Amino acid sequence: MLRSRPYLKTVRSIEDWLTIDEIKNHLKKAINNGLKLAIFNACDGLGIAYQLAEGEDLYLPQIIVMREILPIALAPKFLRFFLEAYTHGLSLSAAIRDSRKRLQIEEKDFPCVSWLPVLCQNPAEIPLRWHDLVIPPNPYQGLSAFQEKDAALFFGRETFTNQLVKVVETKKLVAVIGASGSGKSSVVLAGLIPSLRQQGNWLIANLRPESTPFENLAKAILSPVVQLETGKNEGVTEVNADEINQLAIDLQEGNRTLSDVVKSIGSSRRFLLVIDQFEEIYTYPNQKSRQFLDCLLDAVQNFSAFRLVITLRADFLGQAIEYNPFREQLDRWKPEFIGGMVRTELRAVIEEPAKKRNVYLEAGLTEHILNQVGEEPGNLPLLEFALTELWKQQENGLLTRLKYDEIGGVEKALCRHAEGVYDALKEGDKERTKQIFMKLVSPGEGTEYTRQLATRAEVGEENWDLVTHLATARLVVSNRNETTEIETVEIVHEALIKAWPDLRKWIEENDAFLRWKKRLKVAFLEWERNENKQGYLLQGAPLGEAEGYLLQRLEDIIPAQRKFIQLGLGLRDRNRRRTILGLTSGLLAVSIFAVGAVW
Repeated sequence: MLRSRPYLKTVRSIEDWLTIDEIKNHLKKAINNGLKLAIFNACDGLGIAYQLAEGEDLYLPQIIVMREILPIALAPKFLRFFLEAYTHGLSLSAAIRDSRKRLQIEEKDFPCVSWLPVLCQNPAEIPLRWHDLVIPPNPYQGLSAFQEKDAALFFGRETFTNQLVKVVETKKLVAVIGASGSGKSSVVLAGLIPSLRQQGNWLIANLRPESTPFENLAKAILSPVVQLETGKNEGVTEVNADEINQLAIDLQEGNRTLSDVVKSIGSSRRFLLVIDQFEEIYTYPNQKSRQFLDCLLDAVQNFSAFRLVITLRADFLGQAIEYNPFREQLDRWKPEFIGGMVRTELRAVIEEPAKKRNVYLEAGLTEHILNQVGEEPGNLPLLEFALTELWKQQENGLLTRLKYDEIGGVEKALCRHAEGVYDALKEGDKERTKQIFMKLVSPGEGTEYTRQLATRAEVGEENWDLVTHLATARLVVSNRNETTEIETVEIVHEALIKAWPDLRKWIEENDAFLRWKKRLKVAFLEWERNENKQGYLLQGAPLGEAEGYLLQRLEDIIPAQRKFIQLGLGLRDRNRRRTILGLTSGLLAVSIFAVGAVW
């Protein structure tokens, strides 16, 4: 039983209470495992609802609470009344109203008891019906990539997967290159890796570079060592943090080579290193990205049992070949380009995952979807998102054309979802949402924009509550780097940038500022890399431009970069004063000389 602050009361003693904090992890686990609706009998039900919805980062879109504790004798009756109404087709709110009416008969002994139950519901969420709670787990991935654990639900890329399995036997470097949304990550993580695991002679590690490539690399390559020692073959096992940090330092500073580290494992099995979203390394200063590349190429060139598989967006290929050693390896080990799916492959993407859950599509619906999606590779995330939304609308194990059109289909489902989440926000939160998203995009080549990772500090501590809400609404993804313990956030997928008109409008309005921020970040990181030497501070026109933005958009510049600009301005002002002082001294000397000459 929950009560104010809130507490959980056990039956052992009236003194025996548990706080929400004490059961927080259990609630989180339940929510992650699919908990959709909770009923709390408590004396401060509304306070509990607030903490579960916002204050405690334990978000549930629908919660039934009591204004005061429902008498023990009546709690089972209320639950029975509610379930009878709810399971027979009434909506959540209608079932609550029906239960209240049936409780009125008890008010002679328990005054006002029918007013105790309250439904707390997020207006941005579609109200739950009973069938929503009993439908099978969603087999589609929305805007997320398929992972190794999703291999049984991954369809449509069998031909390309078999091709990768074959080429990884002979190629030391396999670069899977394709457009954003073409399914590069999914085919490697849910196609290639499970196929190689079945062979039984591979040690496999995978990572994303993010902002800490050497730390992530160290953790990834240590993980198979632990798996080998413990007999575990799947998942990431726990690795000592000190070992990770030391190995990361050794690899970055060249104290150890990656080839030596991998060889030292002493296994007769081959070693596969998968680096997903490899384009992230091109957000670093050149020297850092090249250090990382050199580290990887050492193992490619010097250890015959090592294989490196990367996924790279096609629009970053130009940056990739700017570094000669890496270009030479790409020339030697020709990349594997992934294109759009043909119609039969897309049919499998649509139908086969649903069949795995004994759910089927209405006659003609698959053809209708195929006609909308076309064969453009960038449409795959939009297709997966539409199918994810459609799954929630199934009726008696059937996905229908009517429900598909209601959610907006492939073309509009994501846009409608984003607009629905945004429109439900308070006015102040709408402005904060805009500011958050402007920190999560980065200018690419030409007019293209890509998503970028931002830390909790960069987004702002005062905005993290809203980040949590946006993550629950599946517009962003928040995470925590276990090595650095830094919390991060990013846009759920670049498809959102193209599909959401409001976001594109904000980008257009802020284009000049965002491009300047990218240049500032490069200069700032170069200054940090050179031990904050004065010679790397902004000067001349770049400093003047930064001064203008510092005056106009102070709050949109992170504190560390503000300080960087201010140091440059301080140095400029000191130099000006010295120049003026020098000129003044010179003029005074000339004046004295002139007076002496007259005499």
